[in-house]
Amino acid sequence: CVVAKSLEEAGTIETLVRSVLGTSKNVSYAVLRLCVPLVLVSGFINDTPTVAMMLPVVERWAQRLGQPVSKFMIPLSFSALLGGTCTLIGTSTNLVLQGLIDKDIRDGNDPGFELEFFTMTPVAG
Repeated sequence: CVVAKSLEEAGTIETLVRSVLGTSKNVSYAVLRLCVPLVLVSGFINDTPTVAMMLPVVERWAQRLGQPVSKFMIPLSFSALLGGTCTLIGTSTNLVLQGLIDKDIRDGNDPGFELEFFTMTPVAG
């Protein structure tokens, strides 16, 4: 969260996101332009700070588009969650699962599978 806030304060996120999100007046296209990059980013940065970092940016973007911000909040959250579930480090739940599997292995119990970085991607996607 500290890194997300620092990037937001420096204006880095605003500059990068402005070019990616564009200025479409079509809400469906705008939601798509928001969701696709967010799924990709949240696979490698935890989903909670990703949403926290994007909230003010999306609010300003919706105002520039003349659209209610409420049209973008659920897609923002769900896209971050989807991206987070695709990789081992994307969400804390996957890290907890990895810890439980490691504990079972240390205790001599073979879970029958390994949890690798992209193991969840086919299931989540």
